[in-house]
Amino acid sequence: MISFSEVENRVRELVAESHRRPLDEKLVLEKGAALPVVLRLCISQMNAGHSASYPEKSKHLKILNAASESITYKTNTCTAEEIRIQVNNAYMTFGVH
Repeated sequence: MISFSEVENRVRELVAESHRRPLDEKLVLEKGAALPVVLRLCISQMNAGHSASYPEKSKHLKILNAASESITYKTNTCTAEEIRIQVNNAYMTFGVH
């Protein structure tokens, strides 16, 4: 199971990686390709009927859905810059400004 905090950490790491100089474009592209899959998997797991309930669950689902909607790049044809911009926007949905 992928947790909300694990997804948040992956987004944070990708934001940090996309701002490093010199930029490792290959790493950004690899991590960027995995992020939408991880987001959708976490959302799916949280929506599953057997998913545990906890006080922040609905808030976390809203954040994950908003982050997922922020990421629209095509993984095989996007640039590191497209990933950087969209992941930064997704990161802001976690309440980080």
